[in-house]
Amino acid sequence: MEFRPHNLRLGADFVRNAALDGFTSGRGQPRGLITYTGSGTDALANLLLGNAPNSVSYTPEGRPAMDTYNWESGYFRAGRFFG
Repeated sequence: MEFRPHNLRLGADFVRNAALDGFTSGRGQPRGLITYTGSGTDALANLLLGNAPNSVSYTPEGRPAMDTYNWESGYFRAGRFFG
């Protein structure tokens, strides 16, 4: 077995991403839910014709802003042999 000169590099990278997103507070049901019933395209037709919905529910308070984070990690190694 022969030993040759070499160098070895090792490293790591850790990142924490954080976000406070107020844009998502109204996503989904911003003011409530309106329901049209019917089979096939009848429900959509009732909406487009301006007919009264079958049920309506209101959301008095919006959702809070999305407060989220995630971790990312990366590892590397590199070696070089001389000779």
